[in-house]
This record gives sequence, structure tokens and C-alpha cells, in this order.
Amino acid sequence: MTSFRAYIRAIWVGAAALLTIGAALISIPDIAVAQQADAPMEEENDRWYVRVTPFYWASNVSGALTLGHEEDRSIGGDWLVPVVKHELDSGWAGALAVGKGRFEFNMSAASTSVFDTGDFVRLSNPADTVEGDWVFDWKEIDGKISYEISPASISPTVRMYAGLRWMHWIQDQDVDGEVSNFDEVWIDPLIGARTSFPLGSGFLASAHADAAGFGLGSQLSWTVSGGFGYHVAGPLSLNAMYVYKQVSYDNGKEGDLRFEWEDGVAQGWFFGGTLQYPWGSQ
Repeated sequence: MTSFRAYIRAIWVGAAALLTIGAALISIPDIAVAQQADAPMEEENDRWYVRVTPFYWASNVSGALTLGHEEDRSIGGDWLVPVVKHELDSGWAGALAVGKGRFEFNMSAASTSVFDTGDFVRLSNPADTVEGDWVFDWKEIDGKISYEISPASISPTVRMYAGLRWMHWIQDQDVDGEVSNFDEVWIDPLIGARTSFPLGSGFLASAHADAAGFGLGSQLSWTVSGGFGYHVAGPLSLNAMYVYKQVSYDNGKEGDLRFEWEDGVAQGWFFGGTLQYPWGSQ
């Protein structure tokens, strides 16, 4: 069951998203006058565009992982796994967007992992300790459709979106040549919003927030991010953003089949480059 703290965090995330969107919408009338002379023709914003962005993810993974029947302890077969709560690692991510006018389809993927070597304790004989290796993988794929709700040819832009998120968590362990694998796959419905606004001299700021799961896949998950972009030339832009993801998941099974992670977190900086064609379309 999702903890009360997780619901409180979700409420804060929702409030932050609404405040972000509200602030963006409130600022639109003031910005409109300044932009009116340079606003592009409506038909030029109605072209098809494709945007591709690969990312390097400097990630950090944490959480209270439970495998097997004992709370907050990772058990694989007859072995108690030495769970590391925090570990800095690296991963990758990427996004593909196709849009026309106010609509956009966006697909993104991300993957990171935590790995370590430690002493595994045999449950049937606690005096038996063997050094082993374990790896925990966090993988996800999002598919979203968004609609721009801000007025045409005016910044900041505000988009609302909805879609699905495919999640795959895997833990592999190798203890004295005995290899075990535990994995869970599920799909979360998600809703969210994002906003972006120009800062001048080619710089752009952006933020987004979403919530997912709602007991249909995970108990609850949410994501927030904020970052900056810089238009280098032509179709090329550079991006940096900080992303925080939190998931509470329980497969509802008992005994050795139990897989639960309360408030599992993956966070860190994303660094990437974007290619968009035709550039200049929104």
C-alpha cells in the first residue's frame, strides 16, 4: 500500500505543476504585446516537424526494495542481498517527437542501473557468508499525446499531455556461481503538463510535471523536471535538465514472489543535443 508520505508528495507535485502553468498563463498577456510585431504567421506554425534528442543520464537510484517475504530486505533464493540504498551511476535516455500545429506525439525511453559487489548471507545458515554481485536495472518507455493550450504565436508555450508508461525493473544476482533473476513489468497511465519560454540570446527554459499509476499499474508514480536549452545553429540545440522520478510499486504477491519498492527514486542530470526539422517550427 502506498504510504501517506507518497500521497502528500503527489499533492505537492500537482500543486507545483498547476502553479507553473498558472504563472505561464498569467504572463502571456504581458508578453503578447512585446511579441506581436515579430510573431510568425499562423500557417508557418502549422507545418509538420520531427525532433530527436539523445541524452546522457548522470543518475542516482534509491529506495526501500523488498524481494521475498521480509520487509525492506532483498532476498534471492536462500540469500540475503546486501541492498545499497543510494548509488551514483550513469544511464541513457532519448526522445522522439512528431507534431503538427497544436498536437504532438512524443515517445521517450530511459535506462539506468545500480550494481555492486558485497557479502551475501545464507538465510538457512547465517554464518555462511559469500561474496557476490548484484545488478538492479530501471527501464521505462513513455508514449504521450500533447496539446498546446497557450495562444498561438505567443510564449511561453504550455502543453497538457496524456499517455502510457511501460516500466521494467530487474534485479540479477550472482552468488558463488548461482545466478538468479527477478523482474517486474507493468504499464501506468499518465497525465502531465510542460511549459517552455525563451530567455533571449538563443536560451530557453522549460519545466514539466506528471503523475501516473493511480493503482492501475504502480500504486503511484510522479516526475518533475526543470532545465535549459541553447540554440546553437540551424536544427541543433543543446539541453541540460534535472529530472526526479519516484515510484511506489507492489506486485501484490506473497512469499518468494513478492517484489515491492516503496518510494523508489531515480534522479539526476540529463545532458543532450536536439535535432529538429524543420527548425523554427513549434
